[in-house]
Amino acid sequence: MAEEVTRLIALRSAYRDWDLYLHSVTEATVQGYRRESADAVLERIEALRAAVEAASDAAMQDGLWIGSERMPFEIASHMVRVLVTSTDAAAPSRALTDVREARTGFNRFILHRLEEISDGTVTRVHPPPAV
Repeated sequence: MAEEVTRLIALRSAYRDWDLYLHSVTEATVQGYRRESADAVLERIEALRAAVEAASDAAMQDGLWIGSERMPFEIASHMVRVLVTSTDAAAPSRALTDVREARTGFNRFILHRLEEISDGTVTRVHPPPAV
């Protein structure tokens, strides 16, 4: 059980890091205060993608196959790549919304699975549980 929990946490962290990075790069680029070069952004996106792939592969030990959940992240990553390498690209607002929605749904799954393997002893801190 502890190994599965560790793998679930790794999945959640990898997807969170990818999501937050895409959002932060977009905001910084649109606002004109991005400090990273386009090459650095491209490298970081690829590293985040690789981390998600590794976490997803590891989760297969627990019978979890993660397929299309990653698609919104791939689309948004492509659009962020275009944004940081082009002078006239628009911010990928809809794609980033899709990423956030996919991550929210995936987090629900992870929480549900944690509850299953821990006999329902997961305490949700934020947002507060529905009454």
